[in-house]
Amino acid sequence: MADLSVRISSLVYHYPESTHGLEDFTLDVPCGETWGLIGPNGAGKSTLLLLLDGLLKPMSGDIEVFGQSMKQNGSVDSIRRRMGIVFQNADDQVFCPTVFEDVVFGPLNHGLSNDEAHDLAHEALSKVGLDGYESRVPQHLSGGEKRRVAIATVLAMRPELILYDEPTTGLDPKGREELIAILGQTDCTQIIATHDFE
Repeated sequence: MADLSVRISSLVYHYPESTHGLEDFTLDVPCGETWGLIGPNGAGKSTLLLLLDGLLKPMSGDIEVFGQSMKQNGSVDSIRRRMGIVFQNADDQVFCPTVFEDVVFGPLNHGLSNDEAHDLAHEALSKVGLDGYESRVPQHLSGGEKRRVAIATVLAMRPELILYDEPTTGLDPKGREELIAILGQTDCTQIIATHDFE
């Protein structure tokens, strides 16, 4: 069996005052593969990504990322250093005055030198086709451009696992095509939650 990036065993999660959630959910995701979580709105896709990122805690079951259980003390922080999440709404992720400041923020906060962080930020912006956007104001960009900035913020961290929540929502056909090409060039494990069957 290939090494696993993610192993989810008998996961249960319900939102307060709701009968909807995840019930006895199990999944193994091998390293280096791209997996899609496809289902209608409200099926629990975003909830699963939030559980994988440690933003929510399961009621029962276990999540292992890179062989480390998220139940272990301190595991969430060490796991998060190896993964990234691209939220459905790029405005939840893009908050600095310039595109470059947004993309370099993560590497600098992880203690990388200015030179290394800047190199990673430029490389990430190039990967998403935003060379020359460094001094632009993220809030003035189109939805597709903001989505690319959000992806660049994650790519700059050089993650081994990336979680995407509805990455093509609100994009026109050309924007979708471009985004799918970007995802296809990413060389790490990816889990993509979408209700878009195209």
